[in-house]
Amino acid sequence: MSWVPLLALTASAATTVRNEVPGPIGEFGAAAVRRAMAGANLGRITISTARDLAPESFRIRAIRGGYSIAAGDGRGAMYGAFDFAEQFELNGKVEDKEERPSLGVRALKFNVPLPGTGYLSEEDLANNQWFWSLDYWRRFFDMAASNRYNAITFWSAHPYGRMVRIPKYPEGVEVPAAELERNIAFFRQLFQMAADRGLDTYLVTWNIHVSRTFAESHRIPAAGFDSPLVRDYQREAIRALFDTYPMLTGLGTTAGERMSDLTARQKMDWIADTYLAALKQLPRPVPFLLRYWQAEPEPLAAMLDAAHYAGPVYLDIKFNGEHMYSSTEPHVLDPKWVALAHGRYRLLWHLRNDDVFILRWGDPDFVRETVRHMAGPDTAGFVEGSEIDVPGVDRIHTEAARVHLDWQYKFEKHWFRYMLWGRLSFDCDEPDATWLGYFRQRFGAAGDAVYEALHQSGKIAPLITSYHWNYMNGDWYPEGSIGSWNTSYEQPRVNYRRATMYHDIRTYIFNNTLGGEMANMPEFVAGSAKAGPLAVADRLEQYGTRTLQAIAQARGHVERGAREFACTDADMVAYGNLGLYYAEKLRGAAHLARWMFGAPRQEQQEAVAHLERALKAWKEVVAATGNHYLPHEVWLFGQFDWKRYVPDVEDDIRIARETKPFRPGQTYADEGLHAWLVYAEGLLKRSRTVRVEAASAQSVTAPLALAGNYFEVQGAAAAAPRESITGAREFLSPEASATWRVEVPSDGAYRLRANCWWPEHGGGFTVLIDEDNTGSRVLRPAKGAVLQTWQEQWFATPLELGEGRHTIRIVSRTPGARLEWLELVPATM
Repeated sequence: MSWVPLLALTASAATTVRNEVPGPIGEFGAAAVRRAMAGANLGRITISTARDLAPESFRIRAIRGGYSIAAGDGRGAMYGAFDFAEQFELNGKVEDKEERPSLGVRALKFNVPLPGTGYLSEEDLANNQWFWSLDYWRRFFDMAASNRYNAITFWSAHPYGRMVRIPKYPEGVEVPAAELERNIAFFRQLFQMAADRGLDTYLVTWNIHVSRTFAESHRIPAAGFDSPLVRDYQREAIRALFDTYPMLTGLGTTAGERMSDLTARQKMDWIADTYLAALKQLPRPVPFLLRYWQAEPEPLAAMLDAAHYAGPVYLDIKFNGEHMYSSTEPHVLDPKWVALAHGRYRLLWHLRNDDVFILRWGDPDFVRETVRHMAGPDTAGFVEGSEIDVPGVDRIHTEAARVHLDWQYKFEKHWFRYMLWGRLSFDCDEPDATWLGYFRQRFGAAGDAVYEALHQSGKIAPLITSYHWNYMNGDWYPEGSIGSWNTSYEQPRVNYRRATMYHDIRTYIFNNTLGGEMANMPEFVAGSAKAGPLAVADRLEQYGTRTLQAIAQARGHVERGAREFACTDADMVAYGNLGLYYAEKLRGAAHLARWMFGAPRQEQQEAVAHLERALKAWKEVVAATGNHYLPHEVWLFGQFDWKRYVPDVEDDIRIARETKPFRPGQTYADEGLHAWLVYAEGLLKRSRTVRVEAASAQSVTAPLALAGNYFEVQGAAAAAPRESITGAREFLSPEASATWRVEVPSDGAYRLRANCWWPEHGGGFTVLIDEDNTGSRVLRPAKGAVLQTWQEQWFATPLELGEGRHTIRIVSRTPGARLEWLELVPATM
């Protein structure tokens, strides 16, 4: 870019704006230039289109007598006009510039607060009046367009009964006629208002659903029910939707949210026979958004190959589970989704903000790198939004804190977060000077320091979420270190989790990291060279400390925006201390993990000291938020504020003080902890216990069969094998057996233990080690044992085994007998 002095080209000419781009989009951009130029003397500014520019691209040039804003289309003209106005307002000058989109689709997501949507809290459903306000949408669409978003997606389970009349099925309408008329008028204005600002609109549903009135009329379930009638109703509803709202851009659905009784191929057949069949009948090719959740790559690709749909197809796929604020690189459940894209669909990366709702966030480095990793030949762009947070009225400030509100809606409070994702997805090379200009405009001399506070605090949530990785939204909420779910998608082992909301110190020890790029706690204790918890803690402390220093530096230099600064100041103090809390929590967990696996008691004392410092930092978070934010419902996490979790943070200290080191071979039957112990002791090369699960057997023959995670003898009792000539029973036959190959770590005596389930006292499992049938090794229910329940059985006599590979085979013909796992435990344990 080059800068030409304004006076040299304009000769102090009065500003005139000539807009040659017809339609409301071009005029919307031109109006922004006119507002910015009030009182300025920049000569003639011409806004026009040029054939050499791609769609949405623009070029700003200083010319004799003024400026030229040329663009590839109406949207590009609007973006160029916005950029021109922004440069002048922030810097008092305009530089030559040319931009084109880094990502083609830059969409925001809304869960429509209508009954049946499902993914909304009761509080948000009770406070949804904002949704019906065209003033809200005018502000929101203005924000979205100025930040270069180009699409809005509206999500609901089945909104048709409140949005359209279906001539063939009038019983599908769920509201009185007058209310339906108001709704139709509202949505028509809504979709048109978006179109006038260059914003495409999509309606996206979860399926299978029908309206409540339709279900009652036909005496069928309202969700999850497939039939020819339901399919025809869905097709008619889609046709009615586009007849009623011709300005609606596209349609989408989820592959299996309420299709649990259908196979993967049946789900695809349902979508092809309803959505695609209906869309093919429309007079224009409608863009179709297909969310991948609960589908499978090959059946979906096969369906699209067979459907020959002429319109654009976008596959909505999660970029990083349900936590977009984690890694800047994608981690998908199955890479086939990406491999099968070419020629069938384009990837629309789903960025789920189920992470940051209350405190301000803004790290341009993170956004810039994420955009770069989303780009690719099969990428369409992204859709960003939350399944938990609703950007409606800001209603969580206390009465005392409301004095500093100079905004009405949550998206206005979080203006910087929305700006970063929109602007950097349009041009990922947009310089940080742009953001600094806005902060200086809002806060004067304090602007640089306020920006730096957000910049540093914005690194905290992604880092702790990447290290303490939990896939789904109910698993983890980084603003509060809470989440009661334990889904553990994409992970090599299930995270340890107690059935409580707060993630206590033990959950930090036995938890996966995202993608394995960092050393988890057992790997750290075993001496991994990868960055581990202490290195991550140092970075978290650095970000927290820098946040606190920057916001302290800003105080006393605020020249304007004092009300907004008061709120920002409190947020940054809370965020900075949250970073310190996570740093000390990880340190406490690291030292406690060392103690658990046999290090000296000093490690336990270190853990307690760090957790005491974590408590101090948490109390600073409480102090910063207690008089600022009201306790309020966060969907999936109940009523939330930081104060309610002080007893849990204190309890981490008690847990550390009372924790005893693990004994070799110690087992835990619940919450997945035993598997973590086996894994950890294997890393430490201290465990000599060898465990095999039923499902890991190399071979299994009838009537023994795998049933879930255990073996069961199925069918009637088989005839016993005949006696051999020597009188020894022949067990070398492969019938009714399962075989494992195992590695014994060292020479020694081992006891065999198994988890068994007995239907009756007779019979049992015969165990052969290396096909040796000379000894009598039979697992059978003990005298007086409780039947039809799982119980551990031991061989009384140890086995002498050498280091190296061995085979274990079990044989049984006892109908109903079950075996879940076997272990070889050193006899000295």
